[in-house]
Order: sequence, then structure tokens, then C-alpha cells
Amino acid sequence: MKIGIFVFLLSFIIISINPPYLKAQSILEVYIGLSPLSMYSSELGNLRVSIGDNLWVKTSKSALINLISPTGKLITSVYYDPKVWDNYPILLYNFTDRDYFGVWKINVYSDTGLLQKSIEVEYIDNSLKIYNFNYSFNFSSDTIVMKYNFTINKSDFFNNSKYYLLLLTSSSYVNYTGSIVRALIGGAEIPARPIGIGYFNIEQNIIESDKEINIKVKPIIFNETVSQRTYVIENFDYKLYYYTTFYKESGETEILTYVPVLIQQSSLKNFKINQDSIIIKLPKGNIRTVFLTWEFSFNNRTPYIEFSQSSQIILLNNNTQTKIFFILDKKELDLKNNTSLISGEAEFDPMLIFNLLQRKQENILKDLYLGISLYERGILGIYPNKIKADFFALNFVNLVDNSIIKNFEIEGNIKIKNFRGNVIGIGNLTEFSLILNKIKLPKTLLFLDPILIEPYQYRRLDLILYKLNLTIMSGSYFIYNTTLTITYLRYNMQLFNSTVSSYNFTALLPPGNYNIKVKKEGFEDFEMIITLDSNKIIYIDLKPIPENSPNETYDASLILLFSLILLIEVVANLYVYYKIRSLRRNL
Repeated sequence: MKIGIFVFLLSFIIISINPPYLKAQSILEVYIGLSPLSMYSSELGNLRVSIGDNLWVKTSKSALINLISPTGKLITSVYYDPKVWDNYPILLYNFTDRDYFGVWKINVYSDTGLLQKSIEVEYIDNSLKIYNFNYSFNFSSDTIVMKYNFTINKSDFFNNSKYYLLLLTSSSYVNYTGSIVRALIGGAEIPARPIGIGYFNIEQNIIESDKEINIKVKPIIFNETVSQRTYVIENFDYKLYYYTTFYKESGETEILTYVPVLIQQSSLKNFKINQDSIIIKLPKGNIRTVFLTWEFSFNNRTPYIEFSQSSQIILLNNNTQTKIFFILDKKELDLKNNTSLISGEAEFDPMLIFNLLQRKQENILKDLYLGISLYERGILGIYPNKIKADFFALNFVNLVDNSIIKNFEIEGNIKIKNFRGNVIGIGNLTEFSLILNKIKLPKTLLFLDPILIEPYQYRRLDLILYKLNLTIMSGSYFIYNTTLTITYLRYNMQLFNSTVSSYNFTALLPPGNYNIKVKKEGFEDFEMIITLDSNKIIYIDLKPIPENSPNETYDASLILLFSLILLIEVVANLYVYYKIRSLRRNL
């Protein structure tokens, strides 16, 4: 009995000295991450990092933290006390191109010197090579399509991971239309009038310092007519982040956990949409796929938008120089087969290329690149050479009435297509012919001075074209199906020679002297010379050929028949004459 009481009291004393909740509190927790704003428990697995990444760490209680390289060398050692640091993480290390790739270790020791945890960090090479890259561009119904094929080294890729091919541009001017949100006008939803919400990077405005790169981004709202108004947002919240990976191995299976790494977040008061800009601060030194997301709500007269969200991928490449890459298209690569040959199509809206909202004439899309991205660690590699593609956007404007010329064709080594009222072309405009109503107008005829359209540029080409209207008649009757020939006399250049089915023909022609010919069977040939120095209406009166005209021709057989009949009549008349004469003599 005494022994039982003694055991009970002893167990009570032990529990009192070291209760379960104190034991739970004494467990050392380690948090690691690539940003002080996004720290995760090391229990998620091993962290993957790449060149330029910053490794942050904190612990639940004071501890000694050592970082060991793949060669076993102690790289850095810090003592962390959460009370001293107010539970804020510390920067343990920045990975550079001078470090060894492989498995690094974070060893965490208690105050008594006991090893509490050993956490693996895999430093991976984010370089990737693309070989024998071939491509061509064409139009689809509403996009520009790039067909491509290239080869890769499959040993550069991780198994069971998703890779994406990216069509990139480093342009300073890119339009993005994000989510289509509801437009509520007067409290009633009007689905036929959606409002596009996106952001428009008006200026990269890169400001380099030791720790950050700044770019300026201007959010916009516009409707289907591309009209813009200024809306005041009481609370405009935005976040800038990317994804990283924790991985665990379970037998032969690798378990991946994707977590966001928050770079920057802010809530702006009384933000003016379509007027104010956001200064985005990007950390230097890493290559990442970065997401920009914003959320806001406001109640204005019209429209009334309850909630909207827009996100778009940005790529930061700071390997050799500072650049911001925008993704025009993203396609998952099929790496399941045994071949290293990759082929497919990438496409993008040409409105992303040209700043058609502003009608500016800067070089909008300066270059195109190809990249391959692994979702959990951003971009692996960028094709080192620029993708050459002579894109251009243009409008032909007739200065005579300041009108935009529509319904035209271009002949030359180029392709054109109309996208939402904007003419987009692929090719070289050094030599071309403008075709209006089947009349071919060479560039030398339109522009006496040489013009040069740079690739990726919006251009307005001013022309002086007068309207020539021809009405073909004969007396008071309209004449159809005539053969019309128009010759520009300055270069003796025949611009048109074809059958005109209607009695009326209209052409837009540059100023100058023209020879006009009209032919029609049964009518005399018509020819005249005109000077086109203004819009002109000309009535052409064709003269019919008279029935007994000397110019009238007959069939040869008919002429022979008529001659034979005439000869018979002459012979018969002579016979009668001599017969009568003979009878008179006999009398």
C-alpha cells in the first residue's frame, strides 16, 4: 500500500514538473522560405532553390543555425533568438552562380549543443539549352500563330514534373486584358456590355539598386469601345508573388508541395483607376515566374462593379542584365515520349503587341524570345537568340478627306489581317502594292519618297488619292460589260485592264494624268486623257457603229452569192436584149 502511494506521488511530481503542454511547447519548430513574408514549416519537406534566391529562416525558440554546402563546408553560422528578433526571420544566405549545385543542409542545434533538426535544401541549376530551333508565323481567325520545333536534352528535366513552353517579349508596352467582370448598370446586369479589366505596363522604368528593381504598372478599365474613365477605389489591394516547391520522397514517389512566395503586398487608399500607377519592387538576382494579382471593389454610378480580380504572369530575368519578360502564350510540353524533338504551336493576340489603345508610334514589341518554365521554380531557360518576325500594324489614311482606307489588299512578300478594325501584317514592307477595287497601286506610285516601316511598329501611312467615278452610257442607256483600261501616264503604267460588269466604276488614284480606254462590241472604241487633281465624275458616251457603215463587214460567202446573182441578172438581161434586137431586124 505504501509502495503504491509512493509511486502515485512520484508520478504526480514528475507530471507537475514537466506537464504535457510544456513538453509540446519545448519542441523546436523551424520555418524556412524565400521571402520573409512567406515562411513555411520545414515539415513540408525539402526546399528547392535556384540562382539568386534568398534563404530565410526562423525558429520557435533560440537555436544555433549552421548552413553546410554539398562539399561539407560550413558556409555560415548564426544564433537566432525569436525574442530578440521579435519572431521575424533572418536572411541566412543568398545563392549565386559561384555556389555548388546539389543538396545543402541546415543544421539546427539547441542551446545545449544537441542537433535538433537537419533540413535539406536542394540548389538546382536553372540553365537549359534549346537546339535547332525552327519557327514560322501565320494568322488564325483571331490570333497570330507561331509553329515551332526544336530539340532538347531530356536529362536536363526532372521526372514527373510539368514543363511549359513560353512565348515571351521584353516590350515596355504591353496591353493585358484580364478577367471579364460583370458590368452592372442601374442595378441590372448587362452581359452584352462586358468591361475588360487588366493592366497596361506603360513603363518598365527600371531603377536598379543593390536590393531591388522598380517597374511602373498602370491598371486600366475599358469597355468594348475602348473608352476609359477614371474610377476612385477606396481600397485597392495588390500582391506580387511567385511559387516555390517543397518535396518529400515516399518510396519511389516524390511528393511536391507548391507554396506562394510573397514578394510585395500593399493596400492603396483612394486609388484612381486609369490614372494612377503602381510602383512594383522586384528583388534582384533571381529568375522567377512572378504573379501580379489585385482585388478591389467600388460603387460608382456606372458601372457598378462588386468585385474583380486580375492576374498576369511576369518574368524577371536578371542573369546577365535586368529585363522584364511578359508571357504571350504558355503551352504545356509533352515530355512523356522518348523523343527529344519538341514541336507545336504558340499563339497570341496581336493586340498584345501594339499599343493600339494609345495609337502611339513607338516600337511596341521590341523582341520575342522562347522560354521553358518549370512551374515550381520559374523559368529554366530562354532561347538566346531573338525570334525574328516582322510584325507591323498600320492604317492607310487618305488626306483628301482624312478617311481611313478600308477593304484593301496588299500584294508582296507579306500577309495582312484585320483584327478588330486594326490591320496587322507579317512580313517586309520594303516593296508592296496596294490593291483597291482590283487596281494595283505600287508603292513607288503612292510614295515618291522612300518609306521604312520598322518591325513591331504602328504606322499611319498618309496618301493622297482622288476618287474617279466613271459612268458608261450610250445616249440615255447604261452600257454594261465593257473592257476598261486605265494607264498612269507618268510611268506609262497600266493599272487596270479588265471587264467591268456594271455601268459604273469607281477608283481611288493618286494625282496625275491618265489615259482611259473603253471598248464594247457594237460600239466605237473610246479613248480620253484626263488630269486627276480632284475628285471627278466622268460620263463616257459610247457611239454605236451604224448598220451601213463602211466599216461594216460581211461574210465572204454572202458576197460571192450576191456577185453570182448579179452576174446571172446581167447575162439574162443581155440575152433578152439581143433576142429583142434580133426580132426587130427580122421584122
